Amino acid sequence: MVGKTSRVRSPLNKRKKELSVEDKCLMWKICVIVPEELQQSVLDELHSGHLGVVKIKALARSYVWWPGLDRSIEKIAAGYFECQMISNSSEKARLHP
Repeated sequence: MVGKTSRVRSPLNKRKKELSVEDKCLMWKICVIVPEELQQSVLDELHSGHLGVVKIKALARSYVWWPGLDRSIEKIAAGYFECQMISNSSEKARLHP
C-alpha cells in the first residue's frame, strides 16, 4: 500500500480517551499510572504481603496501572524463593464432574 504507514499504537495512546489528571497524577479510569522510576517500589509494596500472584494482580488492578503490569508482578513473584516454595507446595483443588 503506497502512502499508508502503519502506526504502532502505544498502550497509553490506546487509552487516551480514558486518561485524566487528578492532583498532578496521571490516571487511567480510577487507577494511577505509575511512572517507570516508581514501579519497582510499588511492586515491592504489593509483594510485601506475600499474597500470591493472583491476589497481587487483583490488588494492583484496583489502584495502579502501567504497560506490562501483569508481567512485572509475575516476574517479581518468580524471583522470590519463598513464594515459589509456597506456590509449589499448595494443594491442588480436585476437579468435580
